[in-house]
Amino acid sequence: MITHIKTETLPLTQQLAQEFSSMAAMRGERELRADRLEFLRAKIKDGLFHSPRWAFANIDGRKVRVNGQHSSKLLADLNGAMPTGLNVVIDEFTCDTEEDLCELFAQFDPVESTRRAKDIVNAHARIHPDLDDMTTARCNLIISGIAMHMLRGVEWKRKKVTGVDRARLIHNGIPFFKWIAPRLDLKRLRKVPVIAAMFATWAKDCESADRFWDAVAREDEHPTHPTRTLSTFLSEAAFGRLKGKGWTARAVYSKCLIAWNAWRKGNQTMFRYNQKQIVEAV
Repeated sequence: MITHIKTETLPLTQQLAQEFSSMAAMRGERELRADRLEFLRAKIKDGLFHSPRWAFANIDGRKVRVNGQHSSKLLADLNGAMPTGLNVVIDEFTCDTEEDLCELFAQFDPVESTRRAKDIVNAHARIHPDLDDMTTARCNLIISGIAMHMLRGVEWKRKKVTGVDRARLIHNGIPFFKWIAPRLDLKRLRKVPVIAAMFATWAKDCESADRFWDAVAREDEHPTHPTRTLSTFLSEAAFGRLKGKGWTARAVYSKCLIAWNAWRKGNQTMFRYNQKQIVEAV
């Protein structure tokens, strides 16, 4: 049986963090993760760290920590950078068995209640009335494209970009949301790397981007025209007709910009590109 004893709110001090960090851990506690510690350290640096919630259980005459491992460890080790003016909420329980202890441990930060990346995007998007008529799925798709372009040097090196990093890009991108929304009714343009390329061209020259992507959508130019060549490629890629070609997001993004650059220069294009190079819109 799990019994809740009390909940206390106490001033957050380094001494309290050290006491909680040094408390005995349950046998199956998660491994201490360096990336989680860095995440919390960045929150403290940015002034975004909030009052933590810790918990322990009494079992067989022992106090065992069941929540707060990372935050208490980080705070305990801070040297002169302890956040001020915060409290900590500490829950105390009693567990009859080790199985109860495991059940209690599972109640904290369950996957089922975690805010997903699209939830964070939705929260940021809904403060803008211009996006009221746009679905969460469509908002998430567009911001994924913007993020691929804006954060491409990071994402393509396989470094982690947080959902918050991506969602923040919404606030300076509302004009692009309004520009691209009607164009995404066309399936071959409704792909993240294509949206990333559309954002790159729009940011470079929005009036030219109008003409270029409208031509891609119409498919009424000569078969060797860059807009027609790109449209054919995107159609075949979208409907799986490029057999044996598993195009990466980077490849699709690059091919879109190669076509754009050729169109801007009045040239044709063979879509050749160096896989190690990020193509930029001219």
